[in-house]
Amino acid sequence: MSESEIEYAKVYKQMEDGDFKTAVRSLETLEERGEPKAAYLLGYMYYTGKGVEKSRVIALGYLERSAKAGFIPAVKFLAGLEKKAGAPTADEIASIKKQADAGDAKSAYRYAMLCMKGEGVARDKQTAIRYFTAAAEAGHFLSMIALFDRYAIDADIEKQWSRAYYWFKQAWLIDRDRLNIVHPNIIRAEKCFLEAEDESLPADKRKELLESAAKDGFHGAFAAYGDLCEGEEAASFYEKGVEFGDCEAIRRMVKCYESGYGVEQSENNAAFYRNELERLSYYIGK
Repeated sequence: MSESEIEYAKVYKQMEDGDFKTAVRSLETLEERGEPKAAYLLGYMYYTGKGVEKSRVIALGYLERSAKAGFIPAVKFLAGLEKKAGAPTADEIASIKKQADAGDAKSAYRYAMLCMKGEGVARDKQTAIRYFTAAAEAGHFLSMIALFDRYAIDADIEKQWSRAYYWFKQAWLIDRDRLNIVHPNIIRAEKCFLEAEDESLPADKRKELLESAAKDGFHGAFAAYGDLCEGEEAASFYEKGVEFGDCEAIRRMVKCYESGYGVEQSENNAAFYRNELERLSYYIGK
């Protein structure tokens, strides 16, 4: 690992720990050395107000500096920024929707945001999700984040963690640096989950790691925690995983009800969970 990679690893750790102020100071040092990646990350910090006072002007300065140095994520981010303006007119909204329906990802995202906020159209989060999904399937990063937030933390939307985590992973593949700023808790949770997979660790330590992962929103932690338990305790953790839409937890509940492990044997309940697993099959990558 190069010295630069070591420095960025420290920055990521600071972000994942929620210490954004220290991360900003570290990035400022790297940016002073002429690191375009650091300028990009600082731009996003100022754009979102992580560890600093939110400032679009300062954010754009860093992002433009990074883009001029040829850092592609900064170029793409600037290309996606829209100038703030007044509410769109009815004709503009109709044009946005027409382009969205024709398959333009950015227009689909814009129309979804209008539906989310109820700007010029009826406020309708289900319609917003439909357009976010169309844009995300076309590779639109912000739509992937929007879907994660809708399925994971939106009080008006039924929690569906398998879908939330699916879109989180797609966003990770596109721009992990940017995602690390937006949702560091999920990245931290996954690290705990992966560390807990080390079977040489004591069971109590693995449980501690999985509990931390679950608290930070890692949807697969409950099923893994249940695997370290027995009988009713195991089934109770699988049930918690089901609440998060975790397909592995659903699979385990099928087996529990088929065999009577930790619950009263019931083919009806087993069939219910098999149907639920089938409903979510698109999102588990099988």
